[in-house]
Amino acid sequence: MKKRIKLWSFTLVVALLSVACVNDDFNNSGTLEGNQTNGENIKLGMKMKIAFTIENMQKAYENIKNNSTAKQFPGNGQHYRTNNETNNYSGNDYIINTTHYYYKFTPRDSIQYERLVNDSILSVTDIPFEYVIETDGEKYQAADMSNTNFTHYYSVVPIDYNIPSEIEYEVIANLHFTKEDEIDDNASEYDMQKVDFFHDLNTEALKISDNLEEEKENLLYQFVNPNGETETLTWQQAQNRGLNLEQLVINFNEDDYDAPDFFARRSKWNPCGTVTTQEDAVNINVGVWDAKIKVRKWGGG
Repeated sequence: MKKRIKLWSFTLVVALLSVACVNDDFNNSGTLEGNQTNGENIKLGMKMKIAFTIENMQKAYENIKNNSTAKQFPGNGQHYRTNNETNNYSGNDYIINTTHYYYKFTPRDSIQYERLVNDSILSVTDIPFEYVIETDGEKYQAADMSNTNFTHYYSVVPIDYNIPSEIEYEVIANLHFTKEDEIDDNASEYDMQKVDFFHDLNTEALKISDNLEEEKENLLYQFVNPNGETETLTWQQAQNRGLNLEQLVINFNEDDYDAPDFFARRSKWNPCGTVTTQEDAVNINVGVWDAKIKVRKWGGG
């Protein structure tokens, strides 16, 4: 059984409280850098590629199938059922289908706004998931909404969820999330092989979308040198030779590196942070106690 590093810190987004980081007291001075509040504002930085789009996951899957060190999907020629639904695992192939939609909502009045932010399934955020927050702050308002009291709100939800149709929305991307979270600690050998495959597929999706971040330092890579020889390199060695990720193939061979055990590499990630709210009476931020915190995989359930 392969051993793997833990890579899910990129894919996890914390939705705070029932309004998921949404602020409801905007002024009309919003800019690309966001609104000013007590001298603080949110400024968005680089826009990242979305790793889990159908297109990117399909490309990652093709790469996995051509990587001799990667775990292949352990098809057994039969469907299996989970939660009374037939999953798309059959034969020796894996189907990249849409499991979630990434939405952008634009409420036009307070009724629509309340309907949106009080939907605990949507758990909307006012920060688009694919942007890096360059400067943190208390709120953000999109530049194209600066003449309104609202902004755009974002959510990632399963495809079968009925979103509020009365609110203007746009589907930003069709996403595919693997279902390793449905496999419990009493998994069969077949299920464990699937989780290995899910891990390699997601790792490759992060690589080709340039989202591996610090995890790339914990992987080994294969590189075909000008002499036609295949070398195994660390990330530091690759950097020293002026190579980039596009020139490298991830080496998933379990004998070539040390990593946490099977269950530790699944999506068991411990989020951390501070939840605060503004206390209007004294105009300061105070801590929130006994709040229910939702943790999602890139906004998904």
